[in-house]
Amino acid sequence: MKKFLYVALFAFVAFAPVLFSSCDDDHWYDNNSWRRSWYGRNGGNNNNNNNGGSTIEDEGACLLGTWVGEMIYMYPNADGSTGKARFNAEMVFQMNKNNSYTEGVGTEIDRAGEQTQTLSFTWYIDKSGNIYVRYTDTGKTFMLDILSSSKGFYLDNSKFNGFMVAQKDVEEIEFNFTRSGNNNSRRAPAKYTFKTDLTDVPYQLVRR
Repeated sequence: MKKFLYVALFAFVAFAPVLFSSCDDDHWYDNNSWRRSWYGRNGGNNNNNNNGGSTIEDEGACLLGTWVGEMIYMYPNADGSTGKARFNAEMVFQMNKNNSYTEGVGTEIDRAGEQTQTLSFTWYIDKSGNIYVRYTDTGKTFMLDILSSSKGFYLDNSKFNGFMVAQKDVEEIEFNFTRSGNNNSRRAPAKYTFKTDLTDVPYQLVRR
């Protein structure tokens, strides 16, 4: 009987930290943050467990919040040439009424000098981990491709950068964000160099 009580006590002590740990420990800000490398999954398959067991819900939890940084918007001109615009941006990703980590709503505020524009959008993550952003006013949908080796994206608890590529039109957005601090101060710029040549990219806003 004493031996049984000793074993039971040992088991309780061993598992007590698990029993009393907070669910918050598994959120995006812990040491196991969702990470998507610039080169997607490095040739992995499309299941949700080839990133250390992380799921698309983990990815969405990491995406939630406010991101600040710079965007370069590339779009077709009427004459067939490619127009380019560069501006500072703040993107806020939120849950919708379904309280799902894989879909939600958001707001984007763009600034270039004295110009500002505010855009609303919806977002969702598909089963492969691709992120889709759909701007409300125009209905334009941009995809962040998890498997792309040239125009993918990187996401962890402090950095978010890469490309958003339009689904129908010849448009794309290159972005470089860091997570905004709780006191609304901006973090140091992420270590990322834009692939686009910035020589002739003016600071201006273009509606999309």
